[in-house]
Amino acid sequence: AARYIKLASEKPGAPEYYATLAARMDLYAGNTLTGALFLEDILAKTSSPTTRQFLEKRIDALKRIAFLEEKARDYKQRFGRLPERLEDLVHRRVILAIPADPYGGEFFLQAEGRVYSTSKLVEMKKGDARKDGKPAGGKTEPPQPERP
Repeated sequence: AARYIKLASEKPGAPEYYATLAARMDLYAGNTLTGALFLEDILAKTSSPTTRQFLEKRIDALKRIAFLEEKARDYKQRFGRLPERLEDLVHRRVILAIPADPYGGEFFLQAEGRVYSTSKLVEMKKGDARKDGKPAGGKTEPPQPERP
């Protein structure tokens, strides 16, 4: 499905959120870096400062997630099992520190080695997190381009 949404996002007049939706689908399918590279291609074709800023932040977050997933795989090769938490990567000196989520949430490790964030890649403000650590919600669509 991500492939077709990517194709649709490149059509003239396509809603801009198609690109980030396709990248999110890549993330959920375990192709995090593919989604980041796709958004970099879209970024290169974008002139709107607001959209550029939005895409740059999403790319940064996806690359940080891809880095952590790669390091979780490295951990498994070295120690014979996946880490239980991202903090294990630091304790075992696989990484120096857990990178910050650019959206203000916290990255966490799923049982199968996938990394997600409490922000759900949506900008968080103080007080946005619920007691269970998950975001309270917010807009997930990128800003729409200025119309002449």
